Amino acid sequence: MNQALRPMPLNATLTANYEIKAESIISSNVVGRLESKKSEAKDFTISGIAKLGLLDLLVEQGAKLNRAYTPDPRTEAGSFYRSDHFPMAKLGVPAISFGPGRDLRIGGKDRGEALSDAYTKDRYHQPADECGADWDMSAVKPDLILLYNTGRALAESRIWPDWSPDSEFHAAREKSASERP
Repeated sequence: MNQALRPMPLNATLTANYEIKAESIISSNVVGRLESKKSEAKDFTISGIAKLGLLDLLVEQGAKLNRAYTPDPRTEAGSFYRSDHFPMAKLGVPAISFGPGRDLRIGGKDRGEALSDAYTKDRYHQPADECGADWDMSAVKPDLILLYNTGRALAESRIWPDWSPDSEFHAAREKSASERP
């Protein structure tokens, strides 16, 4: 078996030197859950104010799908610093928390804001915050396509994403630069 294709042992230790990126999906587009494709967004966002090249690649891939980047509308919530991948960011691994936009194809920004606010108020981190069989997940597909295309473009390149020089995580990433393949 090709060494590159061999599965990693369950007890393996993966160092930040070999991590290309960390990514999480912070909810994808489920705010219109019973409203089918009416909740597809024309835009997308990430948590926090990113200072990394990975966002540039995400924006580039989004443009190919007629999706625009909209900065985090709630930076004051500190969602990036509470994300599951924040420990990886502290090690220097470029990390983003992807989220659906709020500019919906049907209803625009006003409807997107209203649905997002209702989801946050009535469901987020509450007992009702569960996926159900009644959810129409079709609006998630454009988000997954965008994320797949971004990951594939990165995998097919020689790029090692980095934090911008003024990012608080840049120095940690630079420490591992000489150890990367």
